[in-house]
Amino acid sequence: MRSPVIAIIGGALVATPAVGQTAPAEPIPRPLNIVSPKLDPAKAQLARSVAAKLLPPGTTREVFRQPLNLKVADLVHGYLMMPVERFVKEHGAELPEEGVNGPPMVRVQLLQILDPASQTRLRVIGPVIQEMAADAAAAKEPQLREALALAYGQRLSVSELQALDRFLATPEGAAFARTSASLENDLFVFAARQSMDRAVADAAPAMIDRLSKATASLPKIRDTADLSEAERQRVAQLLHADPALLFKN
Repeated sequence: MRSPVIAIIGGALVATPAVGQTAPAEPIPRPLNIVSPKLDPAKAQLARSVAAKLLPPGTTREVFRQPLNLKVADLVHGYLMMPVERFVKEHGAELPEEGVNGPPMVRVQLLQILDPASQTRLRVIGPVIQEMAADAAAAKEPQLREALALAYGQRLSVSELQALDRFLATPEGAAFARTSASLENDLFVFAARQSMDRAVADAAPAMIDRLSKATASLPKIRDTADLSEAERQRVAQLLHADPALLFKN
Protein backbone atom coordinates (compact mmCIF):
# COMPACT_ATOMS: atom_id res chain seq x y z
CA MET A 1 0.00 0.00 0.00
CA ARG A 2 1.32 3.44 -0.90
CA SER A 3 1.58 6.26 1.58
CA PRO A 4 -1.35 8.73 1.25
CA VAL A 5 0.80 11.56 -0.03
CA ILE A 6 2.56 9.47 -2.64
CA ALA A 7 -0.70 7.85 -3.69
CA ILE A 8 -2.15 11.28 -4.39
CA ILE A 9 0.87 12.40 -6.42
CA GLY A 10 1.14 9.12 -8.30
CA GLY A 11 -2.60 9.10 -8.88
CA ALA A 12 -2.39 12.54 -10.41
CA LEU A 13 0.08 11.20 -12.95
CA VAL A 14 -2.05 8.17 -13.74
CA ALA A 15 -5.07 10.45 -14.21
CA THR A 16 -3.20 12.70 -16.66
CA PRO A 17 -4.95 12.50 -20.05
CA ALA A 18 -3.07 11.11 -23.02
CA VAL A 19 -1.97 13.35 -25.86
CA GLY A 20 -5.04 14.53 -27.77
CA GLN A 21 -7.45 13.92 -24.91
CA THR A 22 -9.31 16.67 -23.12
CA ALA A 23 -8.16 17.44 -19.59
CA PRO A 24 -10.72 16.75 -16.82
CA ALA A 25 -12.98 19.64 -15.90
CA GLU A 26 -12.50 19.24 -12.16
CA PRO A 27 -9.98 21.71 -10.72
CA ILE A 28 -6.95 20.52 -8.80
CA PRO A 29 -7.63 20.79 -5.04
CA ARG A 30 -5.74 23.64 -3.43
CA PRO A 31 -4.27 23.63 0.10
CA LEU A 32 -6.41 25.07 2.85
CA ASN A 33 -5.74 28.65 3.82
CA ILE A 34 -4.08 28.54 7.23
CA VAL A 35 -3.75 31.60 9.40
CA SER A 36 -0.14 31.78 10.58
CA PRO A 37 0.23 32.06 14.35
CA LYS A 38 1.87 35.16 15.76
CA LEU A 39 5.21 34.64 17.50
CA ASP A 40 7.26 37.01 19.54
CA PRO A 41 9.83 38.52 17.11
CA ALA A 42 12.80 37.32 19.15
CA LYS A 43 11.35 33.82 19.47
CA ALA A 44 10.44 33.76 15.78
CA GLN A 45 14.02 34.63 14.85
CA LEU A 46 15.32 31.84 17.06
CA ALA A 47 12.82 29.36 15.60
CA ARG A 48 13.86 30.35 12.08
CA SER A 49 17.49 29.73 13.01
CA VAL A 50 16.54 26.21 14.12
CA ALA A 51 14.53 25.60 10.95
CA ALA A 52 17.37 26.85 8.75
CA LYS A 53 19.73 24.34 10.37
CA LEU A 54 17.22 21.50 10.10
CA LEU A 55 16.44 22.29 6.46
CA PRO A 56 19.34 24.20 4.85
CA PRO A 57 18.71 25.66 1.38
CA GLY A 58 19.10 22.99 -1.28
CA THR A 59 18.22 20.06 1.02
CA THR A 60 14.96 19.23 -0.75
CA ARG A 61 16.60 19.13 -4.17
CA GLU A 62 19.40 16.94 -2.80
CA VAL A 63 16.90 14.49 -1.29
CA PHE A 64 14.91 14.23 -4.52
CA ARG A 65 18.08 13.61 -6.51
CA GLN A 66 19.09 10.61 -4.43
CA PRO A 67 19.27 7.44 -6.58
CA LEU A 68 16.65 5.60 -4.53
CA ASN A 69 14.24 8.44 -3.82
CA LEU A 70 10.99 6.60 -3.12
CA LYS A 71 8.71 9.48 -4.06
CA VAL A 72 10.38 9.78 -7.44
CA ALA A 73 10.19 6.01 -7.87
CA ASP A 74 6.46 6.13 -7.17
CA LEU A 75 5.97 8.92 -9.70
CA VAL A 76 7.89 6.94 -12.31
CA HIS A 77 5.84 3.85 -11.54
CA GLY A 78 2.60 5.81 -11.86
CA TYR A 79 3.57 7.25 -15.24
CA LEU A 80 4.90 3.95 -16.57
CA MET A 81 1.70 2.13 -15.58
CA MET A 82 -0.62 4.67 -17.22
CA PRO A 83 -1.30 2.43 -20.27
CA VAL A 84 -2.29 -0.44 -17.97
CA GLU A 85 -4.53 1.70 -15.76
CA ARG A 86 -6.16 3.32 -18.79
CA PHE A 87 -6.73 -0.01 -20.57
CA VAL A 88 -8.27 -1.62 -17.48
CA LYS A 89 -10.53 1.37 -16.88
CA GLU A 90 -11.71 1.58 -20.49
CA HIS A 91 -12.61 -2.12 -20.56
CA GLY A 92 -14.24 -2.27 -17.11
CA ALA A 93 -11.75 -4.80 -15.77
CA GLU A 94 -10.16 -4.99 -12.32
CA LEU A 95 -6.56 -5.38 -11.27
CA PRO A 96 -5.53 -7.38 -8.19
CA GLU A 97 -4.43 -5.28 -5.25
CA GLU A 98 -0.66 -4.82 -5.15
CA GLY A 99 1.18 -6.72 -2.45
CA VAL A 100 -1.68 -9.14 -1.63
CA ASN A 101 -0.44 -12.12 -3.59
CA GLY A 102 3.19 -11.30 -4.01
CA PRO A 103 4.74 -9.00 -6.64
CA PRO A 104 2.37 -7.20 -9.04
CA MET A 105 3.18 -9.60 -11.88
CA VAL A 106 -0.20 -9.03 -13.58
CA ARG A 107 0.58 -5.35 -14.05
CA VAL A 108 4.10 -6.07 -15.27
CA GLN A 109 2.90 -8.63 -17.81
CA LEU A 110 0.14 -6.32 -19.03
CA LEU A 111 2.65 -3.51 -19.38
CA GLN A 112 4.98 -5.70 -21.45
CA ILE A 113 2.08 -6.43 -23.83
CA LEU A 114 0.74 -2.87 -24.06
CA ASP A 115 4.12 -1.12 -24.05
CA PRO A 116 6.91 -3.30 -25.47
CA ALA A 117 9.31 -0.34 -25.09
CA SER A 118 8.56 0.06 -21.38
CA GLN A 119 12.13 -0.69 -20.27
CA THR A 120 13.59 1.88 -22.64
CA ARG A 121 10.83 4.31 -21.66
CA LEU A 122 11.76 3.80 -18.01
CA ARG A 123 15.37 4.84 -18.66
CA VAL A 124 14.17 7.93 -20.53
CA ILE A 125 11.47 9.15 -18.15
CA GLY A 126 13.31 8.46 -14.88
CA PRO A 127 15.78 11.37 -15.07
CA VAL A 128 13.11 13.74 -16.43
CA ILE A 129 10.66 13.02 -13.61
CA GLN A 130 13.42 13.13 -11.01
CA GLU A 131 14.68 16.54 -12.16
CA MET A 132 11.23 18.08 -12.53
CA ALA A 133 10.04 16.71 -9.19
CA ALA A 134 13.18 18.10 -7.55
CA ASP A 135 12.56 21.52 -9.11
CA ALA A 136 8.88 21.55 -8.07
CA ALA A 137 9.61 20.49 -4.50
CA ALA A 138 12.60 22.82 -4.14
CA ALA A 139 10.43 25.78 -5.14
CA LYS A 140 8.33 25.14 -2.02
CA GLU A 141 11.28 24.65 0.32
CA PRO A 142 11.18 28.22 1.75
CA GLN A 143 7.53 27.74 2.73
CA LEU A 144 8.36 24.43 4.38
CA ARG A 145 11.23 26.04 6.27
CA GLU A 146 8.95 28.82 7.52
CA ALA A 147 6.29 26.25 8.50
CA LEU A 148 8.93 24.36 10.51
CA ALA A 149 9.91 27.59 12.24
CA LEU A 150 6.30 28.32 13.19
CA ALA A 151 5.74 24.76 14.37
CA TYR A 152 8.83 24.69 16.58
CA GLY A 153 8.17 28.23 17.76
CA GLN A 154 4.69 27.26 18.92
CA ARG A 155 5.69 24.05 20.64
CA LEU A 156 9.05 24.82 22.23
CA SER A 157 10.01 27.38 24.83
CA VAL A 158 12.76 29.94 24.25
CA SER A 159 15.22 27.95 26.36
CA GLU A 160 14.38 24.75 24.47
CA LEU A 161 14.83 26.51 21.13
CA GLN A 162 18.17 27.91 22.28
CA ALA A 163 19.37 24.45 23.35
CA LEU A 164 18.24 22.92 20.06
CA ASP A 165 19.87 25.71 18.07
CA ARG A 166 23.17 25.17 19.90
CA PHE A 167 23.01 21.42 19.29
CA LEU A 168 22.30 21.84 15.57
CA ALA A 169 25.34 24.11 15.31
CA THR A 170 27.60 21.23 16.39
CA PRO A 171 28.97 18.60 13.97
CA GLU A 172 26.72 16.02 15.63
CA GLY A 173 23.70 18.30 15.25
CA ALA A 174 24.47 18.97 11.60
CA ALA A 175 24.73 15.22 10.98
CA PHE A 176 21.39 14.72 12.72
CA ALA A 177 19.76 17.38 10.52
CA ARG A 178 21.15 15.82 7.33
CA THR A 179 19.89 12.41 8.38
CA SER A 180 16.46 13.70 9.39
CA ALA A 181 15.90 15.28 5.99
CA SER A 182 16.34 11.95 4.22
CA LEU A 183 14.61 9.65 6.72
CA GLU A 184 11.37 9.58 4.72
CA ASN A 185 13.42 8.07 1.90
CA ASP A 186 14.77 5.27 4.09
CA LEU A 187 13.42 1.90 2.97
CA PHE A 188 12.79 0.66 6.51
CA VAL A 189 11.04 3.86 7.58
CA PHE A 190 9.00 3.88 4.37
CA ALA A 191 7.97 0.25 4.87
CA ALA A 192 7.05 0.92 8.50
CA ARG A 193 4.85 3.86 7.46
CA GLN A 194 3.18 1.69 4.83
CA SER A 195 2.51 -0.90 7.52
CA MET A 196 1.04 1.81 9.74
CA ASP A 197 -1.19 3.05 6.90
CA ARG A 198 -2.34 -0.52 6.26
CA ALA A 199 -3.16 -0.99 9.95
CA VAL A 200 -5.32 2.16 9.91
CA ALA A 201 -7.07 1.01 6.71
CA ASP A 202 -7.67 -2.46 8.17
CA ALA A 203 -9.25 -0.86 11.24
CA ALA A 204 -11.84 0.94 9.08
CA PRO A 205 -14.58 -1.76 9.32
CA ALA A 206 -14.32 -1.82 13.11
CA MET A 207 -14.35 1.99 13.15
CA ILE A 208 -17.53 2.08 11.05
CA ASP A 209 -19.19 -0.46 13.32
CA ARG A 210 -18.30 1.51 16.43
CA LEU A 211 -19.35 4.80 14.85
CA SER A 212 -22.70 3.30 13.83
CA LYS A 213 -23.33 2.30 17.43
CA ALA A 214 -22.13 5.64 18.80
CA THR A 215 -24.47 7.59 16.50
CA ALA A 216 -27.42 5.17 16.64
CA SER A 217 -29.52 7.61 18.70
CA LEU A 218 -29.08 10.46 16.20
CA PRO A 219 -31.59 11.16 13.41
CA LYS A 220 -30.82 9.22 10.25
CA ILE A 221 -29.04 11.04 7.43
CA ARG A 222 -31.68 12.35 5.07
CA ASP A 223 -32.27 11.04 1.57
CA THR A 224 -33.64 12.89 -1.44
CA ALA A 225 -37.19 11.93 -0.55
CA ASP A 226 -36.83 13.59 2.85
CA LEU A 227 -35.99 17.03 1.46
CA SER A 228 -38.57 19.76 1.12
CA GLU A 229 -38.95 21.64 -2.15
CA ALA A 230 -37.14 24.64 -0.66
CA GLU A 231 -34.27 22.40 0.47
CA ARG A 232 -34.02 20.83 -2.97
CA GLN A 233 -33.83 24.25 -4.54
CA ARG A 234 -31.11 25.23 -2.08
CA VAL A 235 -29.10 22.06 -2.74
CA ALA A 236 -29.32 22.65 -6.49
CA GLN A 237 -28.23 26.26 -5.99
CA LEU A 238 -25.19 25.19 -3.95
CA LEU A 239 -24.21 22.68 -6.62
CA HIS A 240 -24.94 25.10 -9.50
CA ALA A 241 -27.22 22.45 -10.96
CA ASP A 242 -30.66 22.31 -12.53
CA PRO A 243 -33.09 20.98 -9.86
CA ALA A 244 -35.10 19.13 -12.50
CA LEU A 245 -32.01 17.22 -13.63
CA LEU A 246 -30.49 16.83 -10.16
CA PHE A 247 -33.61 15.28 -8.66
CA LYS A 248 -35.05 13.61 -11.76
CA ASN A 249 -34.96 10.22 -10.06
